[in-house]
Amino acid sequence: MVSNRLAYWQRLFYRYDVWGNLVSRRSGLSEQHYVYDALGRRTRKTVAYKGKRPQTTRFLWQGYRLLQEQRDNGTRRSWAYDPASPWTPLAAIEQADGGPQADIYWLHADLNSAPLEVTDADGHLRWSGQYDTFGRLKGQTIAGAALREGATYDQPLRYAGQYEDNESGLHYNLFRYYDPDSGRFTQQDPIGLAGGLNLYSYAPNPLGWIDPLGLSNKCMGVSSSGHHVPSVRKSKGRPFAVSRSDKTRPTLFPRGKNPEHDHWRLHDAERDFIGPRQGDFPGSDKELFDAYRKAYSGLDDIKVDVKSPNGTYNLGTDVTPSKAVDLIEVWLKGQGLM
Repeated sequence: MVSNRLAYWQRLFYRYDVWGNLVSRRSGLSEQHYVYDALGRRTRKTVAYKGKRPQTTRFLWQGYRLLQEQRDNGTRRSWAYDPASPWTPLAAIEQADGGPQADIYWLHADLNSAPLEVTDADGHLRWSGQYDTFGRLKGQTIAGAALREGATYDQPLRYAGQYEDNESGLHYNLFRYYDPDSGRFTQQDPIGLAGGLNLYSYAPNPLGWIDPLGLSNKCMGVSSSGHHVPSVRKSKGRPFAVSRSDKTRPTLFPRGKNPEHDHWRLHDAERDFIGPRQGDFPGSDKELFDAYRKAYSGLDDIKVDVKSPNGTYNLGTDVTPSKAVDLIEVWLKGQGLM
């Protein structure tokens, strides 16, 4: 350790600049170099493997959000973000060369802004990923990915504000690097104790908290779309399928003193009964609603409003989550969707 920064570990050598930014990582078979601008944003990385030509990727920024990456082969990828959730990626625009033609891919993200699926303009699945508790990608599926210059589609975005470096497995988190294997940052917090008592911690709960700048964490609020029951993913392929852009469908809005935490509790309670957020529910429509009722059976201390995000419908005020499930089921039947 040099100045509380890792300099050597398991045959890997690290170098940092005077501001604590990682500028190189070297092993016997590979070497990586990283360049930053005056605001601390990474603008370029070069990855070289023994016996192969070095590959350079350049990065453009919109403030502190990653806007575009440019590769040596001329391909470019730009990201657009959800206006209602500024750290949640909404779309990726891929360009094979400097021409005007581009392919658009839609990103479907979790509560903590981690992309779960990528679909193309026709709605076909192109990528899906499963994460462990601290954001390490356990497995990914690339289905029918279009070939561009011999390269298959990949998806490097992880938790809010994070970009995974394949060469190291670390997630670039703007002002620091995050290690998903340990669930901690690899460098001390640049703002010291102002970011929290633990200088290396990421968040109290990475499922409901984010740290997009690598400086200080915050709890995710309830989005303007509310909490979908059934969720967007679980309703897929059913008569009552819904998209996140639908502001008419009634959803749940926690109303307590800490709605963000109550929102996380709803998600946490669903896991054992509904399954992972990125997976399908194998049962019937009735079994799906019964599963939600069972999941929420111990959450009567939470009170929610059941209403459309745009105010079209108001099904109930100050009700328990399990009662909210009943109200939504009755409403869907009245709409002829069940």
